[in-house]
Amino acid sequence: MVWALDLDDFDGKHSGGQSFPLIRLASQGGQACPSSPGTATTTAPVLPSTTSMPVVPTTTTVPIVPATTTAPVGTTSTVTTTFTTVLGVSTTQPVTTTTLGTATTTAPVLPSTTSMPVVPATTIVPIVPATTTASVGTTSTITTTFTTVLGVSSTQSVTTTTLQMNSDGIQSGDIVFLTVRSGAGNHVDVQGSAVQARWKSRGSWQALIIQKTSGGVVNSGDTVYMKTHTGAFIDVQGEAVQARWPDQGVWQSMRIQKKSGGAGAILPNDLVCFEAHTGKQLDFGDVVPRASGSSCGDSQAVLIEKEVDGAMFSGDSVHLLAHTGKRVDVQDGAVRARWSEAGEWQTFVLENYGGRAIFSGDVVFLKAHTGAFVDVEAGAVQARWTDRGLWQQLAIEKKDGAGVVMPGDTVFLRAHTGRMIDVQNDAVQCRWLDRGSWQSFVLEKSALRRMSESSLAIPAEVLV
Repeated sequence: MVWALDLDDFDGKHSGGQSFPLIRLASQGGQACPSSPGTATTTAPVLPSTTSMPVVPTTTTVPIVPATTTAPVGTTSTVTTTFTTVLGVSTTQPVTTTTLGTATTTAPVLPSTTSMPVVPATTIVPIVPATTTASVGTTSTITTTFTTVLGVSSTQSVTTTTLQMNSDGIQSGDIVFLTVRSGAGNHVDVQGSAVQARWKSRGSWQALIIQKTSGGVVNSGDTVYMKTHTGAFIDVQGEAVQARWPDQGVWQSMRIQKKSGGAGAILPNDLVCFEAHTGKQLDFGDVVPRASGSSCGDSQAVLIEKEVDGAMFSGDSVHLLAHTGKRVDVQDGAVRARWSEAGEWQTFVLENYGGRAIFSGDVVFLKAHTGAFVDVEAGAVQARWTDRGLWQQLAIEKKDGAGVVMPGDTVFLRAHTGRMIDVQNDAVQCRWLDRGSWQSFVLEKSALRRMSESSLAIPAEVLV
């Protein structure tokens, strides 16, 4: 025990007053020293080495790798995620993923009693809207609803503008007529190389073919060329407006625009202006137009009308169906409405001064099967002479709208007296200014072919 002497408590200062406590302990067979009061020692259990420590993320949630983490095609990437055990020990676990294409790296998903699909917050599944057809020349807004996998719905508005493609609009190659002074004056006509506005009739001299280089619908702002019945195009030199050459050059180019300033297709019965290459507007304040206008005003604006295939033309054979269900007939010089048949006595040839399509407001003549024209004297309606004079003039007016007269249109016939032809029972007379049922007629096209052609018809080669 000599080895312990140097370490023993010789005077018992540190062992409760007993000296040499180590020697005493050895002599007693090595029994344990009594424990100090109030002190307890707890031995931690030793877990078997084969016991796996459960790994639980600190937040008890599956870590979600941001959607912006992408790997290039054909590469392998490693993401290191930190976990905390139940005893508070932190460990790291590398997760390796191989990307065949651009993909989002996914963190390990630990088992859980609650299954939650992992979807990046910005990932949405769009619900494709049904095909929507917008009106031509309009701006439309389509609101589309999107639903995420987590069931969250959101909406997104998309605004689109569709160019106007109106099949009723003026097309390149159409035959048109131009009425000056915003539709209140005469029609522009061409005689030789002179461009003027002398008559209200729509004939070959008044017929113009509107063309643009790219073809198709004529829109406000387009550059156009106006071809006359002579084959020459209207041109501007200085302020002079003429029709001298078949060229489509700078002098012949004109920009068409709506008087209203609106955009889109030029439609029949629109008021339009023509700006020459000089920057001046064609002015139709006088019989002879000048390229002198500085703005698109009333004297510069013209009413543009379109000649339509299938319309009533001068020379067409027609029937007049009255409100009684009977058709107007002529026997000898008497004009009545006695039968519903559409026979020879009920057939008339419809003519106008121009020899082309019939428009609402045109002065027309009705030639009976006898060769005489219907005439009005005071209130009497008869068919006595072959003249086309004042008594034979009838202004045809559509009940609905303006423009060309089509087969099946309801029309009124206004005599030179200002009164409308009417039917009462089987009597045909001309007594009142009213446009009522008694004055209305359905204009029917006869099965007979057109009986006459105007000598002023546009030659076929000009229409090419």
